[in-house]
Amino acid sequence: MKKLLLGVLLSLPLTAMAAIEDNSFLLEEAFNQEWGIVQFIQKYQTSENAQGYEYVFENEIPITDKTHQFSYALTFARQDEEGHGALNDAVLNYRWQALNKEGVLVTERFGLVLPTGRVDNNAGNGVYGFEFMKSASIQLSDDFINHWNFGFSVLPHAKTADIDKRRTLTGFTAGTSLIYLWKDNFNFMLETLLESGQSTNPDGSKSADTALTINPGFRFAVDMDWKETQIVPGISFPTELLNGPTEHGVLVYLSIEPNFLK
Repeated sequence: MKKLLLGVLLSLPLTAMAAIEDNSFLLEEAFNQEWGIVQFIQKYQTSENAQGYEYVFENEIPITDKTHQFSYALTFARQDEEGHGALNDAVLNYRWQALNKEGVLVTERFGLVLPTGRVDNNAGNGVYGFEFMKSASIQLSDDFINHWNFGFSVLPHAKTADIDKRRTLTGFTAGTSLIYLWKDNFNFMLETLLESGQSTNPDGSKSADTALTINPGFRFAVDMDWKETQIVPGISFPTELLNGPTEHGVLVYLSIEPNFLK
C-alpha cells in the first residue's frame, strides 16, 4: 500500500512546493484564504478502543480578499459502540482577519450554530446558538510558528430529553500549538487544547466536562499543476486527559486547496 501511494504521488504533475498554511488539526490558524483559493478539509478521529468516531467536513471560501472569509462545518459522529452515527449541529462562520503585520496575524470568527442534529440521537441541541473564536499566529523564526486560540460558545435554551425543561449551555476553548517547519512541504506539529463545556442530563439537569488534549503529529504538502492545487495530508495522535480515564486516539487529516482563478 505504501509503495502504491508513493507511486501515485510521484506520477502527479507537481509544481514548486509552497509553504503549508491554515492546516492545523485541532486549532485554528490565523491564515485566511486568498481570493480564488477554496479549501476543502476532512478530518476523521477515533479512539484507541474504537467505540466512537467523529468525521468533520469544512469548506473555507474567501470573500473578495483574505480579510474576509466564509466557511461552514458539518460533523457526523458516533458517541459509542452501541449507537449509530448521526449528523450533529452544523456551523456557519464569518471570519475577519483583523491584523496582518510583521509576522503576526490575528483573526476573529463568528459562528452561527444550526439545529441540524437530532436531540433524541444525542447529536444536537435543537436550538440556534453562536460561537466566537480569536486566533493568533506568530512567526517565531524561519523554523517555528506559534498559534493561539481563545473562544466560547452559547446555546440559549437548549432542548433536553424532558421537553418541558430547557437549559442554556456554554463552552470555553483555549489552546496553543507549535509548528516546526522542517521543510516547506513537511511540518511537525504539537497542539495543546483545553475545552470545557456543558451538556444536559436525561432528567433535565446540567453537567460540565473539561478535557485537555495533547496532540503531536505531522503534515506534508503535494503541489499540483491543475488549478495550482495543494493537497495536505496529515496524521496525529491525540491524548485526552482530565475528562475521565486517559484516552488515546488517531486523527487523520486531508486538505485540498485549488485556485479556481487558474
